[in-house]
Amino acid sequence: MPTIQVYGIDHSRAPIEVREQLSFSGEELLELLPLLITPQAPRSDTITHVHEAMLLSTCNRTEVYLVTDGVGGPYPLEPLRQYRPEAQLMDNTCLRYHLHSQDAVSHLFSVAASLRSQVPGDTQISTQVSTAARIARSAGTLGPLLEQAVAAALRSAKRVRRETGLMAGGSGTGPAVLRCLRRFRQPDPRRDRPMRVLLLGAGIMAEEVATHLLRSRTRSTRTHPLLHKSGIDPVGIEFAGVWARDRKKAKTFGEMFGIHPLTARGARQALAAADVVIGACGGRVGMLSERQLSPILDKRATPLLVIDLGVPRNLDPLMAERDGLEPIFLDQVHELMRDHTKQRGSALEKAATIVAEEATHFEHWLRRLPLRPLRAEVYNSLETILANWRSSQPTAVRHLRVALHRSLEQAFRGIDIGAGNGTQ
Repeated sequence: MPTIQVYGIDHSRAPIEVREQLSFSGEELLELLPLLITPQAPRSDTITHVHEAMLLSTCNRTEVYLVTDGVGGPYPLEPLRQYRPEAQLMDNTCLRYHLHSQDAVSHLFSVAASLRSQVPGDTQISTQVSTAARIARSAGTLGPLLEQAVAAALRSAKRVRRETGLMAGGSGTGPAVLRCLRRFRQPDPRRDRPMRVLLLGAGIMAEEVATHLLRSRTRSTRTHPLLHKSGIDPVGIEFAGVWARDRKKAKTFGEMFGIHPLTARGARQALAAADVVIGACGGRVGMLSERQLSPILDKRATPLLVIDLGVPRNLDPLMAERDGLEPIFLDQVHELMRDHTKQRGSALEKAATIVAEEATHFEHWLRRLPLRPLRAEVYNSLETILANWRSSQPTAVRHLRVALHRSLEQAFRGIDIGAGNGTQ
């Protein structure tokens, strides 16, 4: 029977320095995912046939979801080792986890509902799971079983949002960035200008940050008491521009948010006058390297705040202790988010209950999946037999048909097939 497996690392087992070694872009995933599929079962009891594959790569985790003929050994990860040989953790079993069958299903549902995030209530993870499925679909590795599992997990996450409010309010990255800015900006009566913010990146993370910064810029606690109640004070912000490696994405992003898109040269010029740099790119950014950033810092009279949300990190690690620079990395932002969500204990408990219920429903569906051909054959045979009597005794056949269908439904509901090992 097909089995769902997941191999992965996450924030609970690996620091950001390790996680960034296994961070993949969408383009890399399109090349990598087909390598995980094995067209024929190898000649080994420990190596399994891989039918479907999906890879979830976020700032918190890198997870490989597979549908296999059984629970195998380390074979499915071999292409990952070959694609990213510098990732030493692939040979260190203490840094990764392997789940299968019901445990893998429950894990996927918990991840999609943000219960396994560094900050429960993370508003981005559902979109990231959906994006991972879309990329696997484009790569041709998302089959019917993972398709159903992801759809059910996203429905479960939607129910968590609707019924608990766990992902509402100031629990996301955007509000946490606002809190960073509020702490960084010291009261100064002589300073009447807003903070100049340079945004690097045009992806999902950058969209959330821009949304909340613009909202803070246009609202006030006097006209919007709910904003004051939520603990998000308005911060004077002026965007110096947005830069992305893909200039078309930067232009589209700029048009969406009303922020001037910058070329690489324009971004370097804006960096010299910026008060804050928010990095939301994937990987190192040249203008934040020691070679390019040090001369700019030497000429500054005020410190530069760099909020680095990237995995891999945008800022050169060598600059972390540099004078004139105040770096805030993703783990520190998550710590602020955790502080904000500590009061949501009841919402977390309810969310965990919902996820467990939805995962159990899917597992029941999965267990009965092998019965579908048998069920169809039984019902077809029943209809064939009843058809011979229907013309002579239609009323009796109708009542008999209803009674037999009810009995068969009860019988099939009572059959439990192990989802993990195919035993009956």
